[in-house]
Amino acid sequence: MICRSISVTALVAFAAIVAATASSSSSSSLVSAARPPSGLYGLSPAPALVRVDPKTGNVTNVGPTIAFELIAQQLATIDPINAIFYFIGLNVTSQRNTIVGLDMNTGRVVVETPLPFILGTFVGVGEVLDFDPETRKLIAMGREASQGNAHHILTIDPLTGQRQDIARIGGIDVIERISGFDQSAGIEWVSLAVNKSGSVEVDLFAFNVRSGQLVHQIPDKLNVDSMVFDQATGKMACLAYAGNSRVLVNLNSRDASFQTVGTVPSYLVMDSSISAFDFKTRVLYAIFQQSAGSHAGNFFLVGVNSETAAVVSSVELCQEDLSDCPLSLEYLP
Repeated sequence: MICRSISVTALVAFAAIVAATASSSSSSSLVSAARPPSGLYGLSPAPALVRVDPKTGNVTNVGPTIAFELIAQQLATIDPINAIFYFIGLNVTSQRNTIVGLDMNTGRVVVETPLPFILGTFVGVGEVLDFDPETRKLIAMGREASQGNAHHILTIDPLTGQRQDIARIGGIDVIERISGFDQSAGIEWVSLAVNKSGSVEVDLFAFNVRSGQLVHQIPDKLNVDSMVFDQATGKMACLAYAGNSRVLVNLNSRDASFQTVGTVPSYLVMDSSISAFDFKTRVLYAIFQQSAGSHAGNFFLVGVNSETAAVVSSVELCQEDLSDCPLSLEYLP
């Protein structure tokens, strides 16, 4: 069973071998010494680690099917330094949320770190996962029983299992949740619903992961569907839906202001929050449903120029039922 719900690239460095050792986490092997090819990676519904060719739409398995039956869309991130693909998975046998790390050369599990989050009705709802390249730690959010079932943001060393509490949030779960880490400002953005005088609205929260301080809380008036950090602008590049149009906007973490880049033509429906950013070519990739033409209804891997919002590439990726579509996308520089 796959739960489809809606939700950063980092500076590149080469690392040869990483070992995972600790009582609270485990590693089945060392990460490969060879550097995996740059490009788009994701999780197939199997699930298994895959490479995705943005020119052809071909999806190639990197490794074997892994034993985590329940995963949510875009509840994933990568450590580009050590070339590890992380996601939050639920093993049906253990009934426990776990951070899983995959060697991006072999697709094999090299890290398993249990999470303290309680299980909700739908897998992944109210949870996020991002990577901080400065500390090489993961940033995760979920509900904790020890915190009154409130959402809690943690930083986690995936190789040792060591956790540090950052902040507590009393928001309401949203299926269409997004997140993104602004590494220039040390800000983690998350979306949650809040009760405003009896009405429910979705807000964007910005937390400083060093101090735990809530820096911003703003209504999500643009219906942001995804966000990734753009190193060139120092802002979050966001795909949003406003005025019956698919738009690309930049979010400034300093003052929580939005700047519209442009309208993405011909595409309205987005497959969850799935997106990945190639900061070298400055192309933002996302999975969109084509709204017209002979292949209307099918989903395409679309490349969007991050400076103009122009569509620079588009290849058919999967059918309308999404059964064979990747559950997440990340770009390895």
